[in-house]
Amino acid sequence: MTPRPVTQAQYDRLARAATRRTRVALMGEFSVGKSTLLNLIMAREVATTQVTATHVPAIWLRRGPSEDAVLFGYDRSRRVQPLDPNVPMTMDSCAIARIEVDDEALDRFDLIDTPGISDPMMRQSPLGIIAGHTDFVIWCTTAVQAWRQSEVATWERLPERLRAQSILVVTGVDRLSKKDRKRVLTRVKEEAGKLFRTILPISSPDAAKALEMEDPAAAAQTWQESGGAALIEEIETSVAAMDAARDAQLARYQVRDPAPVVSPDSPAPDAISIPDPAQDSPEPNGLTDENQHSADTETEENMSTDISGLKDVTAFIGGCLVDSETGLMLASEGGNGLIDLEVASAANTEVVKAKLAAMNALAIDDHIEDILITLGTQYHLIRPLAQSPTVFLYVALDKKAANLGMARLQVKKVEQTLSI
Repeated sequence: MTPRPVTQAQYDRLARAATRRTRVALMGEFSVGKSTLLNLIMAREVATTQVTATHVPAIWLRRGPSEDAVLFGYDRSRRVQPLDPNVPMTMDSCAIARIEVDDEALDRFDLIDTPGISDPMMRQSPLGIIAGHTDFVIWCTTAVQAWRQSEVATWERLPERLRAQSILVVTGVDRLSKKDRKRVLTRVKEEAGKLFRTILPISSPDAAKALEMEDPAAAAQTWQESGGAALIEEIETSVAAMDAARDAQLARYQVRDPAPVVSPDSPAPDAISIPDPAQDSPEPNGLTDENQHSADTETEENMSTDISGLKDVTAFIGGCLVDSETGLMLASEGGNGLIDLEVASAANTEVVKAKLAAMNALAIDDHIEDILITLGTQYHLIRPLAQSPTVFLYVALDKKAANLGMARLQVKKVEQTLSI
């Protein structure tokens, strides 16, 4: 495939998205060992394992020196607050609190520890907001009540894009006999095998014990037998896959060669200056060690691309969020073999560009509310975002079952949750 030419500023934006750290969320129902698992992944205690931990917001851990927390509100707002034990962060005040820690365990990925989804004290769920910032999930289910219907219902409401690299961890297998452990794992793999990349059992007490052993050989054996080694290996596999996918997506673009500009003051025709793309763009020209942190922060602060709400649109087939300047698909949902969303995003980019060009030619000073394309069996609805007209939502609907008026309202509602 021939790389698509883009401006330096556009390429820099794509590069920041492609080179950010992968974000991994720990999810599951109330009191299933998520925080204990977080401590194992970090190889030290960084999260409380008490029941009251469900009364704090989701904690997003990333490596860095900042002494401030970034609080993500339920209304998609963001604010910075100094870390202060006398100023508590609660689920009522924010959905996510991002804090930075100087820990090499976070060199390659960020970790988001979420509250239990079935906690009766939760007045509103932050999962939709968390999903918009997450690349894949480590879902914890307890062996004594593994993969309950309530878990299935919640998981199936989350964006399908999360499934390809997500891991289902069955905790508490140390409380089962070998016979019961085998029976539970067989059932879970049959019921959830298609919803996760892999399914792993783990004995958290044994894994924690291994980290405290002084004998290296005994520690390595216990760590292996506990399931801890397999978990870390599978996390690394998923992180590597996400990194490779972003690299492949970035490889689809290249910086358009700038046209040489002849200086009017130059007496010789070969006195040519090439404009520096970095001077034309307020954004950093690529990433260095010095600007990696600020670039990551800028990207995360200004983007929320969770479009999972499109699944609630009646007669929904598939949809995506697309940058019409580059043809880049920022998020996708559905499709399920009925429609190629990659092709749809590229093709409808040209539709939006053509419509904007037509409006310009006709001197129409207005914005596009939406574009409706009626096919024999489908409706295709294109809605540019009011806050960023070069980004649009594309939705395919089953024509027989669709209610266009209601669909337009529902798509507009999803648009209002986005931040680009």
